[in-house]
Amino acid sequence: YVLYDYKRRKAKELKDVVSGQDFQLPLYRSALRGILRERLDGREPECLALLWYGVETCEWKGLVRSDMKRALFDARKRPTLLSAANLDIVQQWVEDEADRTIECIRSGDFLLRPGCPSTEFYPCPHTALCRHHAPRLRTGTVEDPGPA
Repeated sequence: YVLYDYKRRKAKELKDVVSGQDFQLPLYRSALRGILRERLDGREPECLALLWYGVETCEWKGLVRSDMKRALFDARKRPTLLSAANLDIVQQWVEDEADRTIECIRSGDFLLRPGCPSTEFYPCPHTALCRHHAPRLRTGTVEDPGPA
C-alpha cells in the first residue's frame, strides 16, 4: 500500500519527520498496519511509500522504498528513497518518540528537551522566536524587561 497525507500548503519530507516536526504520516502507518493485519488474517501488509501532497503548491514529497521507485514514479521524480529496512527504522524511531512523549504526558513532565530538536539535523532560522531559546529554558518564561 501507499499512504498519502494531503497538506494544505507545503508537502512535508524526511527532515520534518527526523526533526520531530511531523509524525502524523508515520503514525497513520502504525494505525493502518494494525487495521490491515486484522483484515488480512494476520498477514503483514507491505508499505511501499509514505507520501505528502501539498494541495496549494501541487507538489509531493515522500519516503519511497527504493525497490518500488520505478513501479510508482517516472524517472523524472526524485522522492527520498529508503530501503525497506531503513523505512522500518524511521518508523520504529517515530513510534518510540511517540511512546516517550505519551509517557512524559502521563507522568506530568511537560519540560522541553534541552536544545531544539530541529537543530539536531538542520539549522533553524527561527531561533529568536523558538520556545527552546536559552532564556526561556533557564527561567521557564521570557524575562520581563520591566515597565516600559
